Amino acid sequence: MDRSNVDRLYPIYLYANVNGKVKYFTTNHAVAEKAWNPKKQEVSGSYPNAQTINNDIARYRSWAEKIRIDADQDGANINLFEFEKIFRGGAKDLSDVFEFIKNDLQEFKNTYAKDTLKMYQSQSKKLKGFRATLSFTEITPFFWKLYDSYLIKLGNNANTRWKAFRTIKTYINKAIEAGILKTDPLRGVKVRKPEGNRQFLTQDELKSLEILYKGFLTKDLKTVLTYFLFSCYTGLRYEDVRTLKYSNVFIEPGNSYLQFTQHKTKQAENMPLGSKAISLIPKNGLQNQPLFKVYTNQVTNRHLKSLMTLAKINKDISFHCARHTFATIGLELSGDIATVSKLLGHRKIQTTQIYAKVLDKSKRGVIDLMDAI
Repeated sequence: MDRSNVDRLYPIYLYANVNGKVKYFTTNHAVAEKAWNPKKQEVSGSYPNAQTINNDIARYRSWAEKIRIDADQDGANINLFEFEKIFRGGAKDLSDVFEFIKNDLQEFKNTYAKDTLKMYQSQSKKLKGFRATLSFTEITPFFWKLYDSYLIKLGNNANTRWKAFRTIKTYINKAIEAGILKTDPLRGVKVRKPEGNRQFLTQDELKSLEILYKGFLTKDLKTVLTYFLFSCYTGLRYEDVRTLKYSNVFIEPGNSYLQFTQHKTKQAENMPLGSKAISLIPKNGLQNQPLFKVYTNQVTNRHLKSLMTLAKINKDISFHCARHTFATIGLELSGDIATVSKLLGHRKIQTTQIYAKVLDKSKRGVIDLMDAI
């Protein structure tokens, strides 16, 4: 039995230990602690519906034992993943790549970030367009060569093809963990992540937008430029700006900051706020209100195109370029790659190195330097 629920009833689980790996399977029953007989591993006869509950427990145990006996008779070294599949009455072809991905996404749909979930779904769909059925045992270096050629014919660039490779590698590793594969069939295949050519605004271009902001703009353009500039001063991603509330903002003399959880990484962050960023925050909002009125990404980028034309900036600027602008100017002004990396919330400093090769200053110092532009 497990911990009690609000009614002080304890859920009953079947405990499975396969080759040292443990899994608990619910019986969909819960009883009072005093009704459970730990020696007999069943419910006392006087408890309501005791016979039904005990019959279900016996049925689950019998089914689990049959799976073990059948595997022994077949000479199969069954692993926990295979046991669970059979126990739950799942698909028999455990090496089916698409079935494996489908089950993984179902199991971790509340764990993966929304963008990660969409990316895996998209990659699975694309892979299925190349091969309608696919087993993990069919994945070889030659298979990847054929699939890469297929992606090139689709017009996929190097970065998109690298993401496809990383997705396949991710699920190969998951299959190894599940005991479906013993080794990585693509172990010798090297696909380098392309160095990104990230569009950003220069200091002069950012100043041009600041001047534009102080002039006359339509309501929609002013709205978009407000949260775009805020991102230029903080490096926040679109989704983080969109979900910010007044409760995330702490304004204190000499130490104003944002406290929030990054949408992409799920990491808690403390982001110092400079005076330029603070000046963009609408006043007198309620704690649970959004900090900014944020349009969809598509609408935002359409308005940004108009704003760049008005500012005479001849660049194809999307909202995410605000983050690149923050990183590039921050590095240019401070020379502190480690701090800028932390401000961006990068897990690896190599991710930040795409912007520049630089040295050291304080986190607050970077923000102050941005204000001095």
